[in-house]
Amino acid sequence: MTPFWVLEQTHAPSSAVLTEDALILENRYLRRVIDRKAGITVSLKDGDGCEALSAPVREGSITADGTFCPFEGPCEFRIREGRQTIAKFDYTPRPYNTHPYPYPAPGKTAEVVYTRGTLEITVIYEIFDDMPILRKSLYVKNNGEKTVTVNTAETEALRLNEDGALRFYLESDYTGSNGTGFNHGTSIFREGDLVSAHFDMGPDYDLNPGETFRGMQVYELYCQSVSFDHRMNEIQNMYRRVAPWVSEAPLFIHLISDESQVLRDTADMLADVGFDMIILSFASGIDVENEDPAYIERVKKDYDYIHSRGIAVGGYTLALIRDYRPMNHDCATNGDHNQISRCLCTKWSKDYWNRVVNFLDRTGSDFIEIDGPYHFNTCTGNRPGQTEHLHKGFSDSRYMQWLRSTVEIYIRLKNLGIYVNTPDWFYLSGTNKCAVGYEEIGFSQPRRTQILLNRIYNYMGTYHKIPSMGWGFLPVEEYHGGGAAAKFEPLTENLAEYDWALAEAAASGVWPCVRGKRLYDTEACRAVVKYWTSVIRRHKKLLNSNTVHAYPPKATADLSVAEDMDVILQENCDTPDRLFLMVCNQTKEERTKTFLLPAFYTGLTGLDRPHTAPQSGSFDEVKIPSFGSWPPSYPQNLENCLEEAEEAPDSGIRIALYEHDLPENRREAAIDRNGNLVLTVSLPPMSYTYFVGYAADEGPTDPIPVPDGKPFGFGREEKQEFQPVETRKIDFDAMKHAGSVPEILAALGLPADYAAFDGNQVVLRSETYTGIHDLLRDLPNVSDVFFALAYSNIHTTSDPSVPLDEVWLLDGWEK
Repeated sequence: MTPFWVLEQTHAPSSAVLTEDALILENRYLRRVIDRKAGITVSLKDGDGCEALSAPVREGSITADGTFCPFEGPCEFRIREGRQTIAKFDYTPRPYNTHPYPYPAPGKTAEVVYTRGTLEITVIYEIFDDMPILRKSLYVKNNGEKTVTVNTAETEALRLNEDGALRFYLESDYTGSNGTGFNHGTSIFREGDLVSAHFDMGPDYDLNPGETFRGMQVYELYCQSVSFDHRMNEIQNMYRRVAPWVSEAPLFIHLISDESQVLRDTADMLADVGFDMIILSFASGIDVENEDPAYIERVKKDYDYIHSRGIAVGGYTLALIRDYRPMNHDCATNGDHNQISRCLCTKWSKDYWNRVVNFLDRTGSDFIEIDGPYHFNTCTGNRPGQTEHLHKGFSDSRYMQWLRSTVEIYIRLKNLGIYVNTPDWFYLSGTNKCAVGYEEIGFSQPRRTQILLNRIYNYMGTYHKIPSMGWGFLPVEEYHGGGAAAKFEPLTENLAEYDWALAEAAASGVWPCVRGKRLYDTEACRAVVKYWTSVIRRHKKLLNSNTVHAYPPKATADLSVAEDMDVILQENCDTPDRLFLMVCNQTKEERTKTFLLPAFYTGLTGLDRPHTAPQSGSFDEVKIPSFGSWPPSYPQNLENCLEEAEEAPDSGIRIALYEHDLPENRREAAIDRNGNLVLTVSLPPMSYTYFVGYAADEGPTDPIPVPDGKPFGFGREEKQEFQPVETRKIDFDAMKHAGSVPEILAALGLPADYAAFDGNQVVLRSETYTGIHDLLRDLPNVSDVFFALAYSNIHTTSDPSVPLDEVWLLDGWEK
């Protein structure tokens, strides 16, 4: 049996060999055989000889001018000389990349060329060293004298048997509208035993003479495990190897000012405590479309100072939606989304990207946060008399927007060395980070609720993501409402909660958008921030390695209180520090619990393959609190292959655990024969602790002292979260008959005009908001009503002190 490739360090070079009968692409973990006469794949095996195919089928296909052209039959085979795989763009790892794998990933490349009339169809195969992964790309060149329309394009087609359907994973770079989920139905389609990678609509691309059409690229991973958890870890490691920019893990602040002095003071503060990056966030005032030379010169001087302090910097831009209002602008997405969104294949979008790239280049920016860029909205194209749209109509609108505003723009950005945040799944195109998966209203909840919510979000959001692939949120200043109860300022006054928020961000590896104007306000607060940045830097590779899911956080009806103790567990086999374990007791009682923790990824269990999956229920029983807007998107464990992690006889192997990574806090824990670590922990109410694990004969060097007075929890004391100046009873009878936003507001006891009140200071229970939605679900325009109501900024809360039949008005609610 081949070792588990995620942990295996042995070199496993790939080969591409052309025999008399076949092209064979092979390494230790994967073998694909393409028959030279038939021109199709006839065998697909893993490193243990298990066959994934149920039967051969075409190698892919296109439809050109209405004629279906399968890839099969006579073709030409080419093998590229040397060990050349193909880079999409230039990439040099930043210092904060925890796993700086080479790019492009080394391996071998072969091409199969089919000729259909005047079309030259090239399918490129790249098999990568040291992993069971290959990439397949499709290009079509028009060698004729007339334009040919590529109606459909299929990069991959395979018939998979039952085991192959479970373990052979495919993902393309044609993504959009996935948000924090992945592999939604835009490119990978299954019907019976057939899996096909093709565009969900179109592309309907007009291919001019001499021009080459670019199809989607498909990444194919032959997983070694049948367990959901371990297959997710294999997918994460695929990202690390083929898209190494996702392992960049900067510590950043979401700065909400672009004033020169604030920028420079912030750079000094970040350099002092060990941060890496300033993100000039939305509402900061940064304008990355500005072409005024004087403005660009001012920004460049500020950025030059920031760079002199060793800090990276960049700003925010809103690409997709403008003004959040219906509009009849020439560049609106005609026929889609009530014309709120812009079409991203227009003269406007072309100029927009040029302005953004020009600003980044001239100011020396390191970063861009793009709200978008493209969520797969469709567009019918130019209306009569319009010339703005650069695509021909509905049928090619999705492909053309993806090509122009994802594929091509990412090449430009990455060639400039830009770190990219986007709220969508564009990792294989060049995105560094997307949201981990959360509901924004969650960060308007009381701080202690946020702390529990963040653990739930980070727990669920790291099944399918490396921790550095996701961002969380920490509102130093108020964000979407909630008032003083929701923000962490003043920081020293709320130090216990601020510390816990930083601690779980460090432990999970999911760094939050620390949104505000400062990181500390006193020396005591500075010591806490510097402590956690020091811990992160000490263990940076471990904290961005393999997240092991067991003992998840679960909320009670009071969302500031957990059901039981929960853990955050990170493991790595090729660093001295093998394990980072945070244990949380966010209950109101002292608790003692014996944990059975899968320790396979430490490399200390003596096992070649993981023996058991994490605890039964570590995925399926986690409930995500909802506040009435939209739920986070997470992968689904459709196979339900979670096993019970049962205690087995002692293996005799010991792991050394150091509480707070201090030599004086050493204890040993046993590993059983199933590779599980057995550990008993006792904690006071509303507290946490953490351990760092090493091989039994190793331990911490140059330990980081815990600052005097640093909290490890917030004890039993609870604060009154909201202080209303006025309350209003909800008229549910009137609500039942409401048919518009003004009528809904009237039933809530609020003025009908948004301009009359500040929604951030209006508090409504989240259960009540959901109940109102259920009352009005049969309205013909219910979606439009609640879209509009959401932008009133009325704050929903889980705080049980707010009655279900009342609206609380906080100080300053009237405009």
